[in-house]
Amino acid sequence: MALSPVFIPVGISKCFPAQHMVNVLGAVMLGPAYAVAIATIAGIIRNILGLGTLLAFPGGMIGALLGGLSYRISKNIYLAGLGEVIGTGILGSLASVWIVAPLLMGKTMAVATLMIAFSVKHPLGERSSASLRCTFCVRGESGSRDPIARHLISQSAHRHGVE
Repeated sequence: MALSPVFIPVGISKCFPAQHMVNVLGAVMLGPAYAVAIATIAGIIRNILGLGTLLAFPGGMIGALLGGLSYRISKNIYLAGLGEVIGTGILGSLASVWIVAPLLMGKTMAVATLMIAFSVKHPLGERSSASLRCTFCVRGESGSRDPIARHLISQSAHRHGVE
């Protein structure tokens, strides 16, 4: 919620890059069910505070679900990020344009516009989540299967003369 003031306005939507970071972290560290719950609660809080729109729900929830399922199947944070991008950028934008905007908001929007908007904001959020995941792994999981964490741990050990 602290990063909610940072958003990209596109038509009737407000795109929050930080939400992708939260979705991927929740998906990787807690699993798909908790990631969906976190995305739902974040959408509710943003709407209560007047910072978001109803379009926050399908994008965030579908992205978190696919990110969590991708990580559960592959144990790869990059595939979790890809699942989140597909869930939010493609499926979430389609659900927003075809269901939420016309039925709940009484508005229409071009599919391509929202799909581009939902997808363009991903690089910052995905990069941030990978960096934070590495930080958590380096601090607490020396036997991590995460290739990024293993690389950072070995670099840190080498730099400090520990083998």
